[in-house]
Amino acid sequence: LWHHPTASLAMSFWLQKREQESTTVEIAHTASLTSPKHINLVVSTCTSLNIYSLCHSSKPTQSVSGGEDKGDAKGKGEQQSRLVLMEEFPLLDKLEAFEVIRLPGDSVDSLAMTFAPAKLSIVRFNADTQTLTTLALRALDGPESMKEASAILTNPPPPLLAKDPENRCICVVALGGNFVFYPLRRPEGKE
Repeated sequence: LWHHPTASLAMSFWLQKREQESTTVEIAHTASLTSPKHINLVVSTCTSLNIYSLCHSSKPTQSVSGGEDKGDAKGKGEQQSRLVLMEEFPLLDKLEAFEVIRLPGDSVDSLAMTFAPAKLSIVRFNADTQTLTTLALRALDGPESMKEASAILTNPPPPLLAKDPENRCICVVALGGNFVFYPLRRPEGKE
């Protein structure tokens, strides 16, 4: 085994162990996250972000005599829907808020998520790898404003997140009451 006398090897390991599954729902939204054809329920718990898919199946109706009714050519039957867990992603920090957004040119939705004290992340589900891909990660306040806010507030409020109903922008209220706007699309006629 060769070792250079001046080389130093710094190693660090991170280990996460979930002691107990989360039993509460913090935030939930519907989205077309996994594909344009699927309706997903995106649920945030204190330890994970879960993506459920709404699956439909038809169950034949029962006739009065107790036998199975085959239905007519129109395929009459009782429509049943159920939620199926598609993916579960562990969260390494408490998710304060998230909104479903549609970025220009995309056929599926993305998620804008905020974390304390002042972080914004925009992610998209990658169907090929079945993972979340980070599109943007921003610190909402610079070091100076964070020092000022932490000096004033020992327990700062979480960042608030709001989406424009027409999907033009998102707004985050960060430390010190600062409003941070992120445009999601360009105005008409602008390059």
